[in-house]
Amino acid sequence: YFCMLRCCLVSDGAEVRAAGLRLLRYLLQSPRDVSALYTSNIVPLIVRCMDSADGNSSVERLQALRLLRRLLQVSGREEDEELSSSGFPAALVYSLVALASTGLQQRDSFFYPSLAVLSELVIAQPGVSLACGAMSALKKSLLECSSVARIHESLLASLLRLANTAHHRHHTAYLLQVLAPFTDYHYRHTPYDLPHLTTRFLEPPLVLQFREGIALLREAGIEIEDDEDLSTPNE
Repeated sequence: YFCMLRCCLVSDGAEVRAAGLRLLRYLLQSPRDVSALYTSNIVPLIVRCMDSADGNSSVERLQALRLLRRLLQVSGREEDEELSSSGFPAALVYSLVALASTGLQQRDSFFYPSLAVLSELVIAQPGVSLACGAMSALKKSLLECSSVARIHESLLASLLRLANTAHHRHHTAYLLQVLAPFTDYHYRHTPYDLPHLTTRFLEPPLVLQFREGIALLREAGIEIEDDEDLSTPNE
């Protein structure tokens, strides 16, 4: 029945295409339905609906974003090989990344919804989303969306989720610059190109070994073993 619904997505009317996308979303009930949708060659038609620049296509694009969220919910996470064996289509991710990257400059009304879906996609399908450039879009939008609290929170939460994963942590190295004002007690926001600032380094540099730190903690009256993990106050 997915093949028969392709006629709705090639219609000239935006309302007909939106109704077809809505019907597809209702038909997705299991991972087997998701695999059948992928094999029916409907993904390019969904991308066409998302990339539509017609002013009357707002309902159509809204239904396309809702269909993407339904695909994420039904297909499962990448960690579950049985549920995500078919793989999330890269064409949908590329279309979503393009909308999230240029939506603010073009004053697109679907800029913030696309960021919300992209944040969910990075958590559920990190491999394909990072390969399609989702990290660049999220990084660019992290500071630009600071005035919208809920979107900013979802972006930061998805990036912190990646930072908590050893396999994807190297993609979030720039997060230290964003979190430094909130975590570094001695942080000062100062430009690096000021001529009157000079940098001085110790010769030789100060290096504190782990066993030396344990000795300092014991001198301060803290009982701790040599191989014991340090708590936050002790660190």
